This record gives sequence, structure tokens and C-alpha cells, in this order.
Amino acid sequence: MNKTLKGLLFGLVMALGSTSSFAQVTNTTNKVMIDQVGNSNTVTLTQSGSGNSIGVSTSDYATVTGDTNTVTMSQTGDNNKANYKITGNGNTYTSVVTGNLNDVTVTCGTSAGACTGVTIDQTITGNGNKLVETIAGSAINSKTKIVGNLNDLAYTLTSSNGKLDVDISGDSNVLRHTQTGSAGVSGHDLKVLVTGSLNQITTTQGGTIDTTVNIKVNGGSNVINVTTSN
Repeated sequence: MNKTLKGLLFGLVMALGSTSSFAQVTNTTNKVMIDQVGNSNTVTLTQSGSGNSIGVSTSDYATVTGDTNTVTMSQTGDNNKANYKITGNGNTYTSVVTGNLNDVTVTCGTSAGACTGVTIDQTITGNGNKLVETIAGSAINSKTKIVGNLNDLAYTLTSSNGKLDVDISGDSNVLRHTQTGSAGVSGHDLKVLVTGSLNQITTTQGGTIDTTVNIKVNGGSNVINVTTSN
């Protein structure tokens, strides 16, 4: 097992009941691949070092399929990658990434399955990091905090009672948000707080009524487009 951890850690979880899984990896160029199916499962992944990956490409995700699952991921180091696809209801995904030139991609909801009542909470600290969230579902609670440079974020939340909270401190930020209806009874919501340079923020929220947009930017070459509809 020690020899395997030095080169490649392959984690495969097929969970049909209530299960807890834990993987901790220290070193360089380790890979963790997760395929978890079932409900009320708990997965905790910790990677320390450089060049690690959870899932390996946009076509090879770490997949979590089912309801009320909890996934916690921690990566510390440089040039790490994490690639998740989440399908189901009431799932919770928490990610903490510390280091430089890391890449995190989360897809919640696909044509094959829903993403409803899901909580996604991501924190990235470092420079040159990239975070991409593609979310298609309803009742999504997504919160992102980034401290660092060259950030690129993409959100698509197909909404009923959707919420979004983004907090960014550092440079070259591009943000895109879309929440489409049907909203109503406290649907939609968006808070973006940016302190930093070269920001471009585009937000489209849509109908049917009940949208709140709150954007605060302190400095730099900001271009902000906000569209709400009804």
C-alpha cells in the first residue's frame, strides 16, 4: 500500500448504503478517482504536495451520484487538480485549496440527473488558481471565496430559490452568473464582493420576479453587466 501511495492512489467507492470513506495522500503526482453511488455517504479526501489530482480530466470526473451525500476535499500544494461531477439531491460539497496554479472544476447536475437542494462551498487561497462551477438545478446554495490572482468563475444556476455568494480579493477576475426562473417567494439572490483589479462581472437572473442583486467592487478596470427580467 505504501508503494501504491507513492505513485498512484486509486480510490473506487461503490456505496449502496450509508458509508464513510477517507483518503489521505502526501507526496507528489498522486491520483484519486472516485465513483460513488448511493445515499447518505461521507467522503473525505486530503492531498498534500504538488501535481496531485482528484479525477483526471473533463471526461473523467470524480463522480458522486445519489442523495444527502457529503464530500469534503482538501488540497495543499501547487499544480493540483480536482474534477467533480455531482448528481442528486441534498448533497454537500466542501473544498479548501491552498497553493498556486491549482485547478478545481465542479459540475452539479447533468442531462442525466438533477442537482437540487445542493450546498457547494469552495475556498481557494493562492495565485494563478482557476475555479469553474457549472451548476444546473434548483435550490442551490453556492458560496465561493477566493484570495489570489487570475481567477475565472462560471456559474449557471437554473433556479427556484437559488442563492449565490461570491467573495474575491485579488486580480484579473472574470465572473459569469446566470440564474433563470421560475423564481418567486424569495427566489434568486446574488451577492458579489470583489476587491481587486481588472474585474468583469456579468449577471443574468431572470423571471418570474423575486430577484436580489448586490454587487460591491472597490477597484480596478471593472465592467459590470446586470440583467434581471419579468
